[in-house]
Amino acid sequence: MPRRVIKSVQVDFEHIEALLNGLISAGIITIRVLKGGEIKIDYHQPDPLWIEAEPF
Repeated sequence: MPRRVIKSVQVDFEHIEALLNGLISAGIITIRVLKGGEIKIDYHQPDPLWIEAEPF
């Protein structure tokens, strides 16, 4: 399975927690903290990925 790297995402700071919680709850991502404090985000959704969201 090829890895995808997201190079740029633009989100209002106040919505980041809600966005991450929604992606985690939907089983799309998991977030792990590795030794040394590195944060790893694993992606679990096959292509294509469609997320419907309300406008801010």
